[in-house]
Amino acid sequence: MARFFWDTNHYIYLFEGSPAFQSTTIALRQRILRQHDDLLTSALTLGEIQVKALNEGQPGIALDLKRRVVESSQIVSFDAAAGDAFAHIRTTTSVKGADAVHLACAMAAGTDFFITNDMDLHKLQFPGIGRITSAQLVPGP
Repeated sequence: MARFFWDTNHYIYLFEGSPAFQSTTIALRQRILRQHDDLLTSALTLGEIQVKALNEGQPGIALDLKRRVVESSQIVSFDAAAGDAFAHIRTTTSVKGADAVHLACAMAAGTDFFITNDMDLHKLQFPGIGRITSAQLVPGP
């Protein structure tokens, strides 16, 4: 069983659509379900997923998106271990704050794949994360 950690954008691709990324995100989600793999994300995603709908005055949609993330994923809190990982990331790299939170939570939880389309992150390696990659580049089962 593999453990996949998604950044917020993949939930947006899955739930709201994206011409460039929706099909590969759906395919990866189907693979995760079929293989009974774990899908994780940080609690930060619960906030980020709601922003657009709230800015557009649609709190019902914001809550629905949050619910869908909670129902589809294990939510990783930013705890003491994640805090230590965050400090390591921010003092050793130029990774931005929000990305560092996601990465720190993935490190603390222990994941095989951190899925992001941020190509700058793909070249990085951190203990607790097997590989940072995009949905399109995840190796086959």
